[in-house]
Amino acid sequence: MSTASGDTSKPPPPRPVPQAAVGRLNAGRVAAYVTAAGGLCTALAPVIAGLDITSTVGLVGGFGAVAAVVVKWLDGWTKYEQDVRDPAKYNEPAP
Repeated sequence: MSTASGDTSKPPPPRPVPQAAVGRLNAGRVAAYVTAAGGLCTALAPVIAGLDITSTVGLVGGFGAVAAVVVKWLDGWTKYEQDVRDPAKYNEPAP
């Protein structure tokens, strides 16, 4: 590697690869646990509260909408973690 001044020193060392939180409670796991707990509460609420069919449908529909958003967010989270764990993206020389 040479520069305009004729310096032929070694290339810069590779950048460190960020490590994802393995074995710890991270945002993706929290979202999954909270969504699962919400689903359980949604399933039990009509029985416990004695709700009629229309209230039950509204409750399940609302939870379905929230769950869809969480699933989309978790999809993005897994793509981010795959990006972070790809060493090829972090061992490129700086521009």
